[in-house]
Amino acid sequence: MWRPRTRATVLALCVLPWAGWTLWAAAPTVWQSLAQQERFPETLTPGYFVIRLAMVLLLLLAAAQAVAELWRAWRRPAC
Repeated sequence: MWRPRTRATVLALCVLPWAGWTLWAAAPTVWQSLAQQERFPETLTPGYFVIRLAMVLLLLLAAAQAVAELWRAWRRPAC
C-alpha cells in the first residue's frame, strides 16, 4: 500500500509531463482548426474543431486533477 504523498507524487510525475508535452505539441493544430472552424473530412459537416477543443480540455483537467491530488496529499499531516 502506497502512502498518499508517494501516490500523489508518482501520479503527478506521470501525468504532468505527458499532459504538458501533448498540449505543447497539439497547440498549433488545435489553434488552426479553431481558426478555420474545421469540418469533418468525410462528410464536411461542421464541428471537427470541437473534438480538438475537447482534447485540450481533457488534458487541462487531467493536469489539474494531478496538481490537486498533489496539493491535497502534501497539505495533510504525514502519517
